Amino acid sequence: MLFVLVTVWGDNGRAVDGDGLRIDEHKQGQIKIGDFGVVSPDSGSVVYYESRTDELWEIGLVEKPGKRRRIQGAGQPLGVSRDGKLMLTSRTTAENAWSIEGELWIVDRGSKTATQLKNGHGAVFFGPKSENVAFHVGSGSNWFFVTTVDGKTTTRIECTTRPSTHLLPVLNGRGLLFASFSARRKFDVVFIHHENLRATTIASVGPGGVWFKMPKLATKSNN
Repeated sequence: MLFVLVTVWGDNGRAVDGDGLRIDEHKQGQIKIGDFGVVSPDSGSVVYYESRTDELWEIGLVEKPGKRRRIQGAGQPLGVSRDGKLMLTSRTTAENAWSIEGELWIVDRGSKTATQLKNGHGAVFFGPKSENVAFHVGSGSNWFFVTTVDGKTTTRIECTTRPSTHLLPVLNGRGLLFASFSARRKFDVVFIHHENLRATTIASVGPGGVWFKMPKLATKSNN
């Protein structure tokens, strides 16, 4: 069974408000949903945001496909933890309405409690157990932050060049990738390991060609 999350575009080239996303099920038709949807790690459901009502909803894809239920929290969903217990959201308020940053929240889906983290953008779960959240601050800085999901410990990670793309979790959450443009007209791919939180350039594309270096990973199991 194959599901595809699709952005629906209007004739003017902009996303359609309200019904901005739909789910295409292979050979089964379409299910229209709201805005800003994310697929759960087990691909069993989609959590999406209804901008008209400022509500979060979940729709099943495997068990009772198409059935929707209201879930705790507000704002745009950014991700669901690997065990499905936590949800990361970003909320726009009157204070940050004109900023690229939003309030970052961790919602515990079991206890239905929410923890506010720092303001930021481009946030993703980070770590093999989704124990951290990584996010950018500002639009022209050479750093980003990693914070624990309880918000108690935050680390600033320095980079040699300004990140130019979104953070991408890789290796089952054990690392992050992002790309940046350096001052020497190079396009660098940078890797962050979840244990030492160091930024290491592993690939570079420039006038002199391409080079690549595999990151060193711990050999012990992180399961």
